[in-house]
Amino acid sequence: MIKFLGRNVTQVAPMGAGTQVTGFSSAYFLFGDPTGSSVGVGYNRTISFSTDSESARTANTGPRISQGAGGFSSTNIYHINGYQSGLISVKNKILASSDVQSAPSISFTVERRGATNNLPTIVASRFYFMGGYTDALGQYRADTTYITTSTDTATNATSITAARHVSVGMYQSNNSYIIGGYNTSGATTNTIYKYAMNTDTASNTSVTDSVNNAQGYAISNSVWGYRVNGVSVTSANNIKLTYSTETTSTGSNSPESSLQLFQGVASATATVGYVWTGYRNFTLNRAYHKLTFSTETWTNNSYTTGDTNSGWITSGSGA
Repeated sequence: MIKFLGRNVTQVAPMGAGTQVTGFSSAYFLFGDPTGSSVGVGYNRTISFSTDSESARTANTGPRISQGAGGFSSTNIYHINGYQSGLISVKNKILASSDVQSAPSISFTVERRGATNNLPTIVASRFYFMGGYTDALGQYRADTTYITTSTDTATNATSITAARHVSVGMYQSNNSYIIGGYNTSGATTNTIYKYAMNTDTASNTSVTDSVNNAQGYAISNSVWGYRVNGVSVTSANNIKLTYSTETTSTGSNSPESSLQLFQGVASATATVGYVWTGYRNFTLNRAYHKLTFSTETWTNNSYTTGDTNSGWITSGSGA
């Protein structure tokens, strides 16, 4: 297992009443490790929501493995930083309609990797990068940085309550929730922090996750969000966060018994949430699980392409 503890999305169109979606017709995957041996690649692949089929797109230039962050505007896909034998600080931007790629000059005050994953916002002009780990300083961080997509500029905002590395993020309207992640000691945590994007206010909540976790998945609609799987989290440990009351409850089990799945990509339409690829019980495999919001039921649509027994690990670099 590769954990990358320190040294060792995400943007939406305002649709689906705040559902955590990108507005694109496919889920996007950028970069990853197809071997489990720190071998980075520059894949750019998609899963069609309408057909559940995968297709390859133009590969990205330069490999990297996990712990980047995904972002979206109404037209572009972003991949922010990452890891490949050290920090990769390159920011990639891809025009979704044509695969035209560029590397805009977007500089953070503190360059880092492993921010909160899967955290879009219905304010379509921004996406957020929260926490992370800086290799240059050897520090876990609590920084909040948002990128304005119209100008490709980074702005520092109020830090989250404490340093967190590869935590899980979800949002409701202007409120985002940062769940778990590694703390400054490199231990997994069960905290749930809150950040109000409209007021730039960070706070703690009175609720916690049911388990300590990091590198999991988050999918969300306008009423509640699910924290799905994660490091040392089985399929029976999913939680549901109800936004109006800020309370947690047990979520529906993922579709495979005793499944541990982490470091993959989460995405959603207005009606279905998706969990895609990553480590499945410490092996690379091509999971593709779907949660129907209206019934809170899962289906296993893991597909049987030629490399079904391989896959990738990543960290927030898809939608």
